Amino acid sequence: MKIILSALTAATMAASWGANATLEPRLNGQAYYDTESDLTWTADVNINGSKTIDEQLSFYQICHRRD
Repeated sequence: MKIILSALTAATMAASWGANATLEPRLNGQAYYDTESDLTWTADVNINGSKTIDEQLSFYQICHRRD
């Protein structure tokens, strides 16, 4: 149910911006690519489980570190 609600939320947001975007399913429906904004949206709003925002930001920084 969360996946459907997340996809509907993303679709509603795209429509409310007045864009002519198409949401293309990716990763067997686990994500959707927005053709107008060139973004990929997750279908599961709780994809990271119960991690805190600090834990998620730390993970992001590790993944995007420039050595």
